[in-house]
Amino acid sequence: MSQVAKKILLVEDDVLLARALVASLEGAGYALEVVDSVDGAAREVLADEEIGLVLVDGDRIPPGECPGALRRMLAHRVLPVVCLACHGGWEGSERARSTA
Repeated sequence: MSQVAKKILLVEDDVLLARALVASLEGAGYALEVVDSVDGAAREVLADEEIGLVLVDGDRIPPGECPGALRRMLAHRVLPVVCLACHGGWEGSERARSTA
């Protein structure tokens, strides 16, 4: 019996990077939905119960936008949210941790 993977919601506003990530993750057997903002992600999480993980490109999210939208998502559902960032250093990590 084959188990259906839950859907991953990717928050990425760079179209080329999103396409590459979708190709890679779908190739590994995951279903994906892509939105370009954390506000869009909050709406999608509320609308789609199949989403089991949210991957957020933290480098592309405007300062101050992410924490509020994450709180709205997690107020209605408990699910893992992974914020990825290539830039920002230790200060950004500490700020993200303090708003969780």
